[in-house]
Amino acid sequence: MEIQTKRYPITVFAGNVIDMNSNEAIPFAVVKCRDKDGINKGTTTDVAGYFIIKEVPLGNCKLKITVDGYQEAAYDFNSSEHNYYTCSIKLKKIRPEK
Repeated sequence: MEIQTKRYPITVFAGNVIDMNSNEAIPFAVVKCRDKDGINKGTTTDVAGYFIIKEVPLGNCKLKITVDGYQEAAYDFNSSEHNYYTCSIKLKKIRPEK
């Protein structure tokens, strides 16, 4: 995951969630940011796979993305000042068991 950033008056984390192989959008994925105190901020992706989480606390956070049929992804993230962060997150599809 590559993160782009620009100065902003609050901390915002936005981006899209896509299939690792097809690059198609993954709608309705749950995207959560959990801070060091255990407080979660989160949302779900829209039908085009986009999400935005506003007022993310400063400091260390873990960004976690889950959706049925795909492997869970988690990223450690540190924000020392208010910025608008954007990224594209690729998830790997889980093969059904036979």
